[in-house]
Amino acid sequence: MQMRSVPSYFSKQIGFPQRYALRKILPNLIKMDKASVLVETVRQVRDLKKVVGEIGAACRGSGSDECVIPSVVNKLSLEKCVGEQEGLVKATFSCEDRPGLISDMTRELRSVKGKVVRVEMVTVGGRTKSVLWVKGLGAGSEGMVWLKKALNKVVTDRPRIFQKLHFPQ
Repeated sequence: MQMRSVPSYFSKQIGFPQRYALRKILPNLIKMDKASVLVETVRQVRDLKKVVGEIGAACRGSGSDECVIPSVVNKLSLEKCVGEQEGLVKATFSCEDRPGLISDMTRELRSVKGKVVRVEMVTVGGRTKSVLWVKGLGAGSEGMVWLKKALNKVVTDRPRIFQKLHFPQ
């Protein structure tokens, strides 16, 4: 073997795993030359920007119904449903995902004697967004006040592991 071919041999051996990794990232890649890789990368980045823009527009758009991404800060909002769904309260909250979140939520809803009709939950990156439709709170606004207090405990509650170990949050 000549001395010139040894470095080229090693560069080819190193290049094969990189090509397989590149195919995982860019599955529609046909040619492996630099221009094709660059064109496919730019196309995929544009597609991702478009998807992120659509999600952002949905979050800024007609209300919180469209946004499926949990917010970074703990939030709680209540609104009464009108029309056919008279007597329902829509509770939307975002908080840190933790073990026992659903059982805490159930316990607090039982304490105000509310019955959950429908639930939607999304968890992304350690944060959870939940939308609950609750009935049986009574006709007045007193039921909504109690529901807000109960769910506020769930939203602002520290994870149990920190409570047991007495760590500051």
